[in-house]
Amino acid sequence: DLAQARGEWKNALRDAQKASQLDPHDPELAAGLAGLYRDLRRYADAERELDRMIAILPHQSSSALWREKSGIALCRGDTKAAMAALDSSPNRKIGLAGLNFEVANILMLERKYAEAADLIEKLPEIARSHNLLPKAGIGPAVRGMHLMALGTMARAQGQTEKARILFANAREQFATHLAAEKTDEPGPLAWLAVSDAGAGRKEEALREIEHATEAWPMSRDAELASFVATQVAVVKMWTGDHNGAIRQLQALVNLPGALDPGHLKLSPQWDDLRADPRFGEVIAAVSHPVKLE
Repeated sequence: DLAQARGEWKNALRDAQKASQLDPHDPELAAGLAGLYRDLRRYADAERELDRMIAILPHQSSSALWREKSGIALCRGDTKAAMAALDSSPNRKIGLAGLNFEVANILMLERKYAEAADLIEKLPEIARSHNLLPKAGIGPAVRGMHLMALGTMARAQGQTEKARILFANAREQFATHLAAEKTDEPGPLAWLAVSDAGAGRKEEALREIEHATEAWPMSRDAELASFVATQVAVVKMWTGDHNGAIRQLQALVNLPGALDPGHLKLSPQWDDLRADPRFGEVIAAVSHPVKLE
């Protein structure tokens, strides 16, 4: 949506609501509206829209909506509801690597690190057993995400050297993807910096996150830029600049799509800031809907 990309959130919301009213049986429009509600931290509205569409769709066509519902539950910090939503997906048992990675993410947020790591390591094997693994295997960007999650869990458990190796390997995967695709996708671009920060490569991490920020200003795409801006806080935190990380988070409190209370409360990624009362203030501030001007 152009209005959303431009950061015109009131217009984007009005357009999405109108589109859903005009065609209430279109699941893509419903998912788009629910995603916009999620960006604005209006989680009850998002769930209501998804539940409405799930009720009228054939069950076999509802997987994306259940996964979206799971993501919204995580934004609220409810891992049980998130797992229940994934379990309700018609594709839960067919070996999809993406869906199973979402299961592993929930386990990670519940601090069930051994279970989460075991599932992540088995994702290719599970996909292969269901004939869902491409001949080339899991792509480098996706594998980079898997390694970054493993690194985050190792870091949270004080396994410093293991975490360093995992993050260094994740960095290689993201760099391979960016070079092969000749792209500046915001995810891999920002995760390159996060991986370097996790691997202890401070100067490289700071340089790369600055590059990602310059490549994705608000004027290019407000929603994607807000994602990159959140990764700036992670890089600052993991390179030892806790004050800078807090200031970055404070600046993002009223930016749609940047922060949510669930991940800030639960993710081990943010453990470095938990003792700082200002971090608790950020969580309290993002526990309310975004205020639109």
